[in-house]
Amino acid sequence: MLVDFTFVKREIKGRYDHKFLNDVLSVNPTAENIAFDIANFLNHDAGILESAECFRVEVQETTGNLAVWES
Repeated sequence: MLVDFTFVKREIKGRYDHKFLNDVLSVNPTAENIAFDIANFLNHDAGILESAECFRVEVQETTGNLAVWES
């Protein structure tokens, strides 16, 4: 493990949880765009991945609907 998941979870929840996603994202808040935004946020803005890089994000809308972003 390169980064404690507690830090990642705190940053993600702080940015997206109980927020109007149209105000958080500058694009349409589809699962694909949310996955991309999470990766971009963690890699560039959150400041917790100093020696690591986020290379995969999965956003699940429903049981059968999953969007994956990979670098």
